Amino acid sequence: MRASPYAAGREPCISDHNADQIAEWNGEQGRRWVAMQPMLEPLTAPFGNAALAAARPRPGERVIDIGCGCGSTSLALAQQVGRAGAVLGVDVSHPMLEVARAQAAAAEGLPLSFIEADASGATLPGGRDLLFSRFGLMFFDAPAAASPSSAGARRATTPGRWRR
Repeated sequence: MRASPYAAGREPCISDHNADQIAEWNGEQGRRWVAMQPMLEPLTAPFGNAALAAARPRPGERVIDIGCGCGSTSLALAQQVGRAGAVLGVDVSHPMLEVARAQAAAAEGLPLSFIEADASGATLPGGRDLLFSRFGLMFFDAPAAASPSSAGARRATTPGRWRR
């Protein structure tokens, strides 16, 4: 593991095997995505909406959004699980997480938080009902290690609650 220069007061869970992607998303690529977010979100929203419909988040569920980016899907998940649920967005991009955290602050009271971590190597918190990812997995050097069907990701879900 290596420390991120962007962490304030804590070391995020960032793995070395994904270092090139992490550097890109914390550098120019991440800053460009943030700058273009107002244009990109309407283009990507239909894919996110289809994924959300397939995931069927339920009120009260605890969800992890893998590769949450600027947080739009995390926000939508939080609206669907409501105040009785919880959503944790996970991403390696500090610039994108800043946008996500600002969205969460504006959505007062929704159960939404974010961590800077590499989901392909991080120990995700357990007791979760749903693991979700709109596009995040395609950017991993080892996408199978972070996929919702991986052994590590399944350990984060409540036994018997797994669904596709």
